Amino acid sequence: MPDIHYSNASFSYKGKPVLNDISFSVKDGQHCGIVGEIGSGKTMLLKSLTGVLPLQSGSRKFMDSGLEISAYGFSCLTQFVEFAEQNKYFKPSRHFYQQRYQSLEDDESRSLLVEEYLRMHDVDTADAETREFLSKGKITELLHRKLIHISSGQRKRLQLTMAIIRKPKVLLLDCPYTGVDVQTRRELNLWLKETADQFGIQLIIAANESDLPDFIDVKVALPPKSKGSGEQEKRALDQLVDEWCAYANGQEFESMVKMRDVSLAYGEVQILKNLSWEVKSGEKVGLKGQNGSGKSSLLSLVYGDNPLAYNKEIYLFDRKRGTGESIWDIKRNTGFVSSEFHLYMSDNITCGKLIATGYFDQLFIPRKLTEAESKTIDLYFDYYGAAYLKDRFFHQISLGEQRLTLLIRALIKNPTLLLLDEPYHGFDDETITKSNRLIETMIGCSGNTLIFISHDSRVMPDIVHTHYELKQGEIHQA
Repeated sequence: MPDIHYSNASFSYKGKPVLNDISFSVKDGQHCGIVGEIGSGKTMLLKSLTGVLPLQSGSRKFMDSGLEISAYGFSCLTQFVEFAEQNKYFKPSRHFYQQRYQSLEDDESRSLLVEEYLRMHDVDTADAETREFLSKGKITELLHRKLIHISSGQRKRLQLTMAIIRKPKVLLLDCPYTGVDVQTRRELNLWLKETADQFGIQLIIAANESDLPDFIDVKVALPPKSKGSGEQEKRALDQLVDEWCAYANGQEFESMVKMRDVSLAYGEVQILKNLSWEVKSGEKVGLKGQNGSGKSSLLSLVYGDNPLAYNKEIYLFDRKRGTGESIWDIKRNTGFVSSEFHLYMSDNITCGKLIATGYFDQLFIPRKLTEAESKTIDLYFDYYGAAYLKDRFFHQISLGEQRLTLLIRALIKNPTLLLLDEPYHGFDDETITKSNRLIETMIGCSGNTLIFISHDSRVMPDIVHTHYELKQGEIHQA
């Protein structure tokens, strides 16, 4: 395994400073964990190891087998896996978000099959050792599914498996536990340790400190960006709560979501099986399930993204789907975050403007914002100490910052029903705590309905009082 030495190293990205005065060492045989708050530069530090970022000052030194090698030479020894990966064969932004579901039956999507995607990347699926890797990564059962149809957690496993198949000397992993359920996370860590020992692979993992495996030898903690004061945070929260309570959504419904004997299949793969479920107005419920269990597909039937909802017995806001309601009747009353929504956003929009589109349930702004609307956006930024994001373009920020932007967008209009599907992907522990405090306070005072979906019940807000699990296509109350 190589040796890595950074001494007071500073780097820039597209002409802007992104890392400053970084010092650490990782020796031969050691594995490294990179931790820090969202926006602190974890992904950028990984990219600096690939040679993508120019060194502005300080020193960066790599050794392999006792000999010093260049940054380019080191990059040739690495495989870099990041959650929001896009390449010429798979670009979610070339699809519209609803296509993930609309192409399930007519299959007109031009997205590749997983098996085709592997072959495009020179992975020989007929090779015995490769097939063993695919089996351990739980990819074998996905080979004949389309990329756009598999879940975010499944896509993460696919990216990771492809990197391990190449047996690099150094494996750089950016948030590998994002979207991965607890059981799969344990299996993943065992697999990483086994593979690293077998093939002499050095692991460098950027993640929350609580997620890092116990075989990590060196931790690099990045300092946070400058944040707002505790007083600013409290003041912003108080004003947001006042707004929610004063302008609480006056829509009155008996039942927010009701499903009777709903089934859904991906070809021959059964996702939902004769499922019946009801969420009444004002309830705060949590739904968990393993990767690929169908949580996001279930939510697509609620939010209006899946056209198959029209031929099933599904009621939203006391009205049966397919009885003359428009998609805007659903979205008007709903705030929404999905585990993959960030992949489908336009690059050419700032975070402040993207949040503003939440007022209009579209991805553009049809009129000038009122003074009150603009002030509310600023209050959210103040609460999170993230005013620096307002004028940043969405594609220029980290995964965690993208997900935070979309969470604020879901909250901005005080929705009657708040649907949060894995909303905390890419968040550090402090941002999760802060988000739960916000949701618990604001939803608690407004009486709005919350459906919180996560594979990890530990991150659910305390206000969630009823828990369900989606397993083998059926919902069970926990």
